Amino acid sequence: MDSYKTGKFIAQKRKEKGLTQRALAEKIGVTDKAISKWERGLSCPDISLLLPLSDALGTNVTEILNGSAIDEINVELSDDILVSSVQNYVRYTSKESKKQIAAVALILIIVFMTACFVIHLQSEKEERCKQIDMVFSDLLCEIEMSFDYGQELLEDANPDICRHLDRSTSEVMRLSEKYKSLLLMYYGEKMSDVCSGFDKLKEEFLFIHHSIPNDLITADNKPVLIDEAYYSNLKTGFRNVMNEIDSAETALENSRVYYGHKELSKTTLQHLRSMDICN
Repeated sequence: MDSYKTGKFIAQKRKEKGLTQRALAEKIGVTDKAISKWERGLSCPDISLLLPLSDALGTNVTEILNGSAIDEINVELSDDILVSSVQNYVRYTSKESKKQIAAVALILIIVFMTACFVIHLQSEKEERCKQIDMVFSDLLCEIEMSFDYGQELLEDANPDICRHLDRSTSEVMRLSEKYKSLLLMYYGEKMSDVCSGFDKLKEEFLFIHHSIPNDLITADNKPVLIDEAYYSNLKTGFRNVMNEIDSAETALENSRVYYGHKELSKTTLQHLRSMDICN
């Protein structure tokens, strides 16, 4: 237990409940000076007070030990163990035998190890979400850039824009593979259907990538005659990409796993659907 974190958490929850230090002290049978010491991190609540304290603050034992709110799923995994351990401690402290004292020590160890396990689970989940968010955001941004470059090429066969599209489509394919690998690493074979959809998405971007006229990519800002078939292929490629993105989005939603910032996805897809190049 980190006394400073726990103290800040107790103060935060007390204020949320609209309680003074004295009012909280009266609820759990201690002095307001004791509450003050807890909140300043100078001492920690006795283990026998954790249950009444959690009830008074409208929280749970696990969160008090952790010093912050914890994901509901992880709380469910650990809080019952912690509560029963604290209850056992209260029962045992009324007896004096060495055997009972040893049992209390064992319970305290279990409480500590369980709290550490819960914190570890929370940390792992936060790291997983951070990685997925980062790659997902980069992928959406790069896809949007590819569409923007494609739209500009329809209006002006500019070599610079063409080179940007060439690099952007390559980057989309790289990020798609990286994102697919993350999903497989964290969620396993249950993501196989989703990942096959990303393979199709990469194939469509590869089609666009190979459709770009090489003489336009290498042109040194000189006019280049572009076959009309190129523009037709470009629009076909982006329409197919949009279809695959919609399919991938649906598959991700149905997978019921965390896959990235949904609001960002919604905003990006709305922008892509409004563009002429995929209509």
